[in-house]
Amino acid sequence: MLKLLPNLIIYSLFLRIYLFLKHWYFDGFIWFFNHLGQIIKNFDHFFAIKITYHNLLTPLHQDYSFISYILSIPTRFFLIISGLIFYSFLTFIFASLFVIWALIPLVALFMSIFELSNLNF
Repeated sequence: MLKLLPNLIIYSLFLRIYLFLKHWYFDGFIWFFNHLGQIIKNFDHFFAIKITYHNLLTPLHQDYSFISYILSIPTRFFLIISGLIFYSFLTFIFASLFVIWALIPLVALFMSIFELSNLNF
């Protein structure tokens, strides 16, 4: 029974490392992706890019006068462009946060290795 103890310890160590990496990177990515999708879905009620795109050439409030065409097309175009810029900025922020999130264990590992190499016994 004691012969199996080192194997069990090594197996448990690798299992814990695997579970940590799975939780930190895979589950963390899913969490970031889900929250980004939820925030974009919430803001889509304001921007409504798909609906605005389909109605780009339709005048506002179904008023088919010349002035309504002149005002509605630039207004909807501006709404589409501002929504795309906002979504791009939001995606960049979430991607940056995920990269920082992903680097935390690596930085901690390298800092601990560096500190251990500077110890004088």
